[in-house]
Amino acid sequence: MEYASSSVIRIAGASQRQLQLWDEQNLVSPRHAGHHRLYTADEVIEVAIVAELRRKGIRLQKARLILNHLRCNLRKRLRDTQTGGRAFAAAVASDLPSVAARIAVELRNQ
Repeated sequence: MEYASSSVIRIAGASQRQLQLWDEQNLVSPRHAGHHRLYTADEVIEVAIVAELRRKGIRLQKARLILNHLRCNLRKRLRDTQTGGRAFAAAVASDLPSVAARIAVELRNQ
């Protein structure tokens, strides 16, 4: 399923200009259909993460690092939820402190 920009704005709390900017900067790059941006569910989640980080005062460069870290380390696990449900939930719950610690280290090193 794909989501139009208007839905992403409502779901993630981002502005139209932010979506455009993040697309232009290849932070979150949805599919284009004419003049419309169409976002996958993963991209909607990514926009929501970046929007929340920006609301918390995280610079876009650091938000990009965090998003890349999440893409690398959690995307496979998110896909596993479709097949592993409870086992995935337990694994993620046990790994959250280490993920948070790695992100904190990356932020301090910037």
